[in-house]
Amino acid sequence: MSDVEFPWLIFIPMLAMFALVAGLMFRKARGWDRRAQWNDATAMRSCPSCGANVPTVARFCSQCGRKLDSSGSNL
Repeated sequence: MSDVEFPWLIFIPMLAMFALVAGLMFRKARGWDRRAQWNDATAMRSCPSCGANVPTVARFCSQCGRKLDSSGSNL
């Protein structure tokens, strides 16, 4: 044991990989997947007043200015 040195060159990268994988697993378990947020932000719906395509996250129509339903469905 006195001649054997702890293999730091192997231990540190393995620890970093463990932290990365654990962090990704934690984010996925908590629902923090950015791809799902991006898909929600880029999904479109039509304005019930003028028929223009607006993002589902929009609160107002960009063409006519009508207030849209906050649930993401048409009024």
